[in-house]
Amino acid sequence: MSTASVTCPVFILSAGRSGSQLLWKALAAIEGVASHHEFRLIDLKPQIVKYLFHRDQRHHSDLIDCIQEHYFPSIIQCDKPLWADNSYILAPVIQLLYERFPTAKFVHLLRSGVKVVASWYYKLTNEIYDDESTRSLHDFLTGRSRNEPPHEKKYWWYIPPPDDPDYATFMRHDQFERVCYHWYKTNHWISSQFAKLPPASQAVVRLEDLAREEEVLRGLWEFLGIKYDRDHFGWFTKPFNVHTPRNYTLDNSQLRRFERIAGTLMTRYGYDASDQYQLAYDNPS
Repeated sequence: MSTASVTCPVFILSAGRSGSQLLWKALAAIEGVASHHEFRLIDLKPQIVKYLFHRDQRHHSDLIDCIQEHYFPSIIQCDKPLWADNSYILAPVIQLLYERFPTAKFVHLLRSGVKVVASWYYKLTNEIYDDESTRSLHDFLTGRSRNEPPHEKKYWWYIPPPDDPDYATFMRHDQFERVCYHWYKTNHWISSQFAKLPPASQAVVRLEDLAREEEVLRGLWEFLGIKYDRDHFGWFTKPFNVHTPRNYTLDNSQLRRFERIAGTLMTRYGYDASDQYQLAYDNPS
């Protein structure tokens, strides 16, 4: 590790289900890194969602106060050279993070949208955009209900405001299409905000490449200031947090709907929606 005297924050941003837990675990095994996964998620997520819907000064102030109280102190008080968080909830507030920590490093962690959507939809369907939770949040945000949803993960997912061009279409989406929109919107946020960051402060990495190409991991470690060890690559060639690797796939109808929502972005990132690959792991367990 670098022997820098001031902690460097590292924000690893993705749409979730993209290898973030794998990267979190790998960084946690390296001396000098304080590694986190979705740090203080449920404290931040409701404030971010409310601000993105209302976009007014009051909700902006509430968001700033929340981040300053619950998130920034861990970075400021860290006694290690690197403080890292792997999280999808930070995608809309990258500029805010950069303004507070201009020497921070930002990593866009990508995975094929068909794999991310299938994983969210089939493995964690009760945690993301179910009809009842989405309706409850929408009623609260629009003032139809005064009852704020519980601060639980399943209730707080981005809903575009009524003046957003995506709003009318979003309101016609079913749960599956909302999950597709999540992959599209999250990665769109990241890409658009990366365009405003200094090139030296950002890196873009695909999970598929991390698992197959050692030089990609070596390059990421170099970007983060981590000394590379060949044993590290082995961490990325076996599954993490699964007992039996399962290949979730989309049917033809789902693929058509996914491509309608996110096909352009898939092409931009070099993915083929028809390729519902299964990563070949060494010694799966």
